This record gives sequence, structure tokens and C-alpha cells, in this order.
Amino acid sequence: MQEIIDSIKVTEEKISAATSTRREILGQILELQEQAAECNLLQGRYATLRGQYVSDIYED
Repeated sequence: MQEIIDSIKVTEEKISAATSTRREILGQILELQEQAAECNLLQGRYATLRGQYVSDIYED
């Protein structure tokens, strides 16, 4: 009986560790998604600005 209880305890500890790791990974994913969104925004702004520069150069 004690063996089963010990096994359950070990399993619960593994689940707890896995849950903690999942939280950390999720936090990293969210941070990277925010960075990617910012990069996409900046890329779009750069493309617009570049287009304006090119247009200004060829209009003069």
C-alpha cells in the first residue's frame, strides 16, 4: 500500500514540475509573439517609408 502512495506522490511531483515548465514556456511564447508583432509593425512602417523615399527620389 505504501508503495502505491509513494508512486502517486512521485507522479504528483512530476505533474507539478511539468505544469511549472509549461507556464514558463507559455510566458516565453507570449513574449516572443509580442516581439514578432512589433517586428511586423516596424517592417510595415519601413516598407511604407521606403516607398515614400523611392517615390520622392523618382518624382524629382
